[in-house]
Amino acid sequence: NVPRQMFTQEEVDKIVAEVIKRVRETQLEESNRRQEGSDLPSEIYEGLEEYSPTELQRALQKFKRGTHKYNSIQFN
Repeated sequence: NVPRQMFTQEEVDKIVAEVIKRVRETQLEESNRRQEGSDLPSEIYEGLEEYSPTELQRALQKFKRGTHKYNSIQFN
């Protein structure tokens, strides 16, 4: 048996605040790493982050389909 430790509400609040802080820092670091590896302006990244992964996938598939059709047109 592992002994259980009791926390006060204040201690729980501090733990939760620290977890939230670490998650935000991690998300910011990941975002910065993605931006460093690309030539895209930060405004584009900010716009892309507003999409859920599913929405982004759908939008990119739609763009890909449209681009293929556009490239297939013969210009004179």
